[in-house]
Amino acid sequence: VGPVFNWGAYVPEGILTSCSFDYLSTDSSTRSFILCMYFCGFMLPIIIIAFCYFNIVMSVSNHEKEMAAMAKRLNAKELRKAQAGQSAEMKLAKISMVIITQFMLSWSPYAIIA
Repeated sequence: VGPVFNWGAYVPEGILTSCSFDYLSTDSSTRSFILCMYFCGFMLPIIIIAFCYFNIVMSVSNHEKEMAAMAKRLNAKELRKAQAGQSAEMKLAKISMVIITQFMLSWSPYAIIA
């Protein structure tokens, strides 16, 4: 959308079969456009995703601790089964964090170089 309003530019790349943002130009308009794309298209989503997953992991962890304390007090088999379910949710949250981390590690070099 930026180049429509004369902010940044798209130029042909490679063998002239596709276009990309102009990363070779050094004028301030193009540089600010690239920085905005980097922050809005890469960093901001990563920050939001990390914040959300951190809150999910913390909520599941707190709930797991509460369930463990309740199971000890009541010594009930049903609560232990629920605790096992909570452990599965915690494992799922950890796997999700690994996926997000892998996404960041995979795309960070491209986002930084481009």
